[in-house]
Amino acid sequence: MHTHTTTLPKSVLDALETHQRTRAAFESARDKVARLRGELQKHTKAAEAADAEALGARSEAAALMRDTGASMKQIRDLKSKERAAYTLAEDYRAIIAEVQLALEEAELEAGLAKGTESAAYSGVATAYAEGLFEVLGDSLAPLQHAVQALAHAYGRQAVESGGAPWEQRGYRSALDAALARAHSAISAGVKAATFDASRDPVLSLAERPNGLADFNVVSPATKQMKLAEFARRADALRTAVRNA
Repeated sequence: MHTHTTTLPKSVLDALETHQRTRAAFESARDKVARLRGELQKHTKAAEAADAEALGARSEAAALMRDTGASMKQIRDLKSKERAAYTLAEDYRAIIAEVQLALEEAELEAGLAKGTESAAYSGVATAYAEGLFEVLGDSLAPLQHAVQALAHAYGRQAVESGGAPWEQRGYRSALDAALARAHSAISAGVKAATFDASRDPVLSLAERPNGLADFNVVSPATKQMKLAEFARRADALRTAVRNA
């Protein structure tokens, strides 16, 4: 079913617009996390390869050093290769530390964006549901008439019999008993019906982004704690670079 947004109440349109912005913000944060995770994996593999190269050169040099006929130039070249590989691995580990910090910052932002998107979607659902009830209007008239008619009948039962079944069930008035009957009928119908938000003509407009399950919603207290931690780690990284 297609819904023209121009026919929707302003409250719903505003909520949909807010959700669209928050969804885009989450998707941007999610994609940044994915990019940084890819970079981290790439640099980690490079560091591991450099470590392996250094260990290989070290082992080869050690074997040649035990060979009295080995060339000193070969040994020196291997030791030079070992040092260069270790230096390269250390450089990659410095990059890894920077990327790891950036990744954790991005994951925090994604968690915050997830919470904002979730709240915005709830805003759409609430505005839409409230709007549905507001426009019910005269469509409730038949139900209201039926309840009043049933209350009248229940009242007559009490007069004619000197005690009606609804009184024995503890209802204080015929109207209370009739309303309970209406609630039972409505409840049975609602429970028997199916509701799929993804197929609803309005709620489906607030499409949820992929990747929400990959992040945890972040509380304000956790946010402040994490930001302070990230600031300390960033200072430590800058100090390490200056002292290198």
